Amino acid sequence: MHTNQDLYKNLLSRHSIRRYKHDLLGKEELLKISNFTQVVESLDDKNIFYFKLFEYQPETPSGKALGGFGRIMNPPYFMAPFINGNINSIVDLGFRTQQIVLDLWSKGIGSCYVGCVHRQNRVKQLLNLSNPIKIISFLIFGLPDKNQSLRLYQKISQVFTRSKKRLSYEELFLDHQLPENVRRNILVKKILEAGRYAPSATNAQPWRFNIKENQFTIFAHQKKIANIYDLEQGYSLHDTGICMANMSKAAQALGTAIRWCWVDADFNKQPSNGIDIPIAFFSLDDLRSNL
Repeated sequence: MHTNQDLYKNLLSRHSIRRYKHDLLGKEELLKISNFTQVVESLDDKNIFYFKLFEYQPETPSGKALGGFGRIMNPPYFMAPFINGNINSIVDLGFRTQQIVLDLWSKGIGSCYVGCVHRQNRVKQLLNLSNPIKIISFLIFGLPDKNQSLRLYQKISQVFTRSKKRLSYEELFLDHQLPENVRRNILVKKILEAGRYAPSATNAQPWRFNIKENQFTIFAHQKKIANIYDLEQGYSLHDTGICMANMSKAAQALGTAIRWCWVDADFNKQPSNGIDIPIAFFSLDDLRSNL
């Protein structure tokens, strides 16, 4: 049985897998994956979460929807998670999908996000999805190919992430300073560390933190350059949801829980360079550790 610390370490150890064995998973394992997608925690129950699971076949409509990344990485399976709902639904989509990612990792199954915002209309057409539906990324998955060389993995990772490092704590806070009440609180630092290591499109890490009067707020950080491939800044909202999921799962592993509350923010605000949109908050006073 896993201890709390084991679960936390497993969460931090998760990384994107881009080379897979050709072994197929059993029907029972695939059913467990499918069932888990129906019970993930949500940020808003009014949003309706769906998914489609595919065996990767390049010449099928679904294979074509995955695009060139599918041919490069040739995964045994991929999933199309999508959502229909309120203006906050893109954040919720990332929050729910990352829980699937972490559950797969706990079973020894690797995964990797493949973004599709820039060709969303074509993807919807190929997958027969209606227009109100929002889909931000595919999730490829399968058994990791552990025989790939570390050097090869690093080269592939750098191409896809465009970065070799994570932002420091100071860089993630709006005022570029780590608050004193965080420095002294090991539990909060561990939870923030899990958020810091969350995956994001091109490793942009589009989330920012702020703590005021013991209230922690997470922001979606938007950059003008992202407009080239993401006109509505979908990745920054989606990936902020991924960060929130990592933090929530870390809190659970450490014997406590985060109760996210939405900030009344204008998610449709016209993107421009350096905009930080407040997304959600929780009270640090509510954190209680059983460690």
